[in-house]
Amino acid sequence: KMEGMIDKIVLLLFSLKHSNDLALLRYSVLGLLLEDRVYSRLLSMPFYISFCILIIVTMCYGKDWEDWNENTWPLNISRVLGWLQVMVCAMSFSLFLIKEATIISFEQRQRAQIEDLERLLKVHESIRWSSQTANAVLRNYRFWFLVSFVLAAFAGVLGSPFFNTVHLLDFLVHSPAGQEVMQSFKVGGPPLMRTGLVGMLIMFIYSIIGWVCFAEYLDPDIEFYMDFTDRPYDASRDKFCHTLYQCVGMHLAQGLGQAGDFGRVYGDPVNEWFPSMNHVPNYYYQEWLYQARSIFVLSFIIIWGFLLSNIMTGQIVEAFTQIRQRTVESVRDLEERCFICSKDRYAFEQRKGTGEFGFQHHTDHEHNPIHYLYYLDRLMHTDETDYTGIESHVAKLLREKRGKRTDWLPINRALQLERLEQEMEDHSEIENQRQDQ
Repeated sequence: KMEGMIDKIVLLLFSLKHSNDLALLRYSVLGLLLEDRVYSRLLSMPFYISFCILIIVTMCYGKDWEDWNENTWPLNISRVLGWLQVMVCAMSFSLFLIKEATIISFEQRQRAQIEDLERLLKVHESIRWSSQTANAVLRNYRFWFLVSFVLAAFAGVLGSPFFNTVHLLDFLVHSPAGQEVMQSFKVGGPPLMRTGLVGMLIMFIYSIIGWVCFAEYLDPDIEFYMDFTDRPYDASRDKFCHTLYQCVGMHLAQGLGQAGDFGRVYGDPVNEWFPSMNHVPNYYYQEWLYQARSIFVLSFIIIWGFLLSNIMTGQIVEAFTQIRQRTVESVRDLEERCFICSKDRYAFEQRKGTGEFGFQHHTDHEHNPIHYLYYLDRLMHTDETDYTGIESHVAKLLREKRGKRTDWLPINRALQLERLEQEMEDHSEIENQRQDQ
């Protein structure tokens, strides 16, 4: 946690310095657009513009492209909005390069630990555009996200307006609800995909077994008639599988699309050949192939429809539960433990009766994270020749690798508690000496 705090403080101070450099342009149009509030709203505009365009297209498109071209006023409105979309997307992309490119480069270098102390601490030495900066930006997903927005905006104006559908993905990036969904997919996506892969393999196995064992039901060139004593049928069913490849594809499509029921592959439900399961022979030795096929399909319905699909539903719910638990645990940790020393609230509150201050005083005045932010900011803006002995020691530790950079922090230590413990030990020693005397 302390390693992450140091990294975030350094990145924050660099970001503030970069923002101050950009603030010199505050009296220009570019400076106005680079303000955080204006910049965030500009990034969210493509979603609303595309939504309006697609609403107009949906209501007035007609049957085909010719009908759409005949609707003059909806076409003109959509084109005006389309060119506005091009301008907004181009501006967002340009401002992204100006405002965030150097920060992305600095963060990547910091994460890769290729910067020494002088480059990490002396944030007034701004990182200029270089091959490393370009490489960092090209690896960032937001760069390609905005590039796709610009290309889709041009394609929507010069080609089909349906390219504006791409901009609706902005909801997943800049909307709190979309970010929550993406976070849940990030947490629950891997186990969900593994469970889905297991389901696909089971469908594939069942399709092979169905082709090998129940070819009579799958052969499109053979007319098959059910013969029940109490309910004879005289109509042949429709056939769906012509090749093994087609059979596997039909099993996968029907198994996923019909909630685990691929019975349609074996017959036409319109003619009640399948999946109607209420036709049972009079005796167990009659129509044994039909019975085996019914048990075969029912077993897959149980495995996929009742087991795997419910497991996948549970994994989705578990992903949201984990996200909520992480948030609750983070808030609880900040409320019940000191962020710097990790001592719990109870250790300070129980000593209030001895005349000492409580937990709130400790986190506000003794171990306030903001004070450490100011301290690192002082190190970053002070020449090394002006360092005191303690500052030189801290700067030397910050040059170390991860795991040793936090040795100067009071982790699991609090002077207030140590002083009280020392006083209690001294008092106990005095009492023992009195008893001995």
